[in-house]
Amino acid sequence: MAEHLLGASIAAYRKKAGMTQEDLGRALFVSGQAVSRWERGGTPDSDMLPKIADVLGISLDTLFGRSQTPQTQLETLLTQELKLTPDGRRIQRATQLAWHMMKVIAASSGEPGNSFFRAMTANEDLDRRGAENPDMVPVNNYFSFNDGLLQSCVAKDFQYVLLMREPEFGYASIMKNNTSYQRFFSFLAKDHRLDALVLANSLPVDRNFTEDFVASRLSLPPEEVREILTELYELHFLRRGEIQGSDGIQYVYSCHDETLFVPFLYFAGELMKNGPEVYYSVPMREGALFHDPLGENALSPDWSPSQKRSVSDIGAGFSSVK
Repeated sequence: MAEHLLGASIAAYRKKAGMTQEDLGRALFVSGQAVSRWERGGTPDSDMLPKIADVLGISLDTLFGRSQTPQTQLETLLTQELKLTPDGRRIQRATQLAWHMMKVIAASSGEPGNSFFRAMTANEDLDRRGAENPDMVPVNNYFSFNDGLLQSCVAKDFQYVLLMREPEFGYASIMKNNTSYQRFFSFLAKDHRLDALVLANSLPVDRNFTEDFVASRLSLPPEEVREILTELYELHFLRRGEIQGSDGIQYVYSCHDETLFVPFLYFAGELMKNGPEVYYSVPMREGALFHDPLGENALSPDWSPSQKRSVSDIGAGFSSVK
């Protein structure tokens, strides 16, 4: 751990000084590759440490993180750990770290039962768990604390960890009102609305699509497709732009908030609980999850087209149509 902290410190102060690894190496009469090894956790020779500190303009105590608080040291270590994780594995590694944090929270907040901790210990290595138990059903964990919620799932090739801190005025304060939710779910229950959303989210993130494309894929008449996509656009599920075609202006569409759609469908499925599963539900909070009606003193306003905004609208690849 000390080596990783030292490497993170060298990298951080080198960048703060505006130096590349090659710049620092030249100042120390070593190669840039040597600096790279140090920053990845290799240990410089002891006589090199004062020289590194001098070149970076810091003290040895600062270089070793002794001027940092324990919290800052931990944040530095986590940052370095994830930076050193290869592309394509960072989410997996972050999930593993979150899994270990979940164990600590569960253990320090009460005793949910020996069977829970046996399962947690057996499932620490998420990759190995899937490889050794190819037929094992998902293990879900649901915890409620006085200051928030913790949920997780571990399966063969799927894991998530959700930490949701409770707002000052309770969960109801960040929710829409009942009428808004009724409108939302009634809208999704209409024919082909969910089909169109799934189809839109099956395309690459920046891919635009036309009404003809949706009509062809869903085998629907063009008039019905235009009605569906217009409604999805007006409710800000989709972005809409226009292009000039041989027959005049043609609308093109793309998704709004693509990353929200997958967890929305997944958690809706968890609420249904229609498959085999193993789960641990451990209530540790003293009060109810909702102290007030939904939307009472809400930080989030009613669900309406005017309320949904995204910076991704800027430079979306076509002109915005209002």
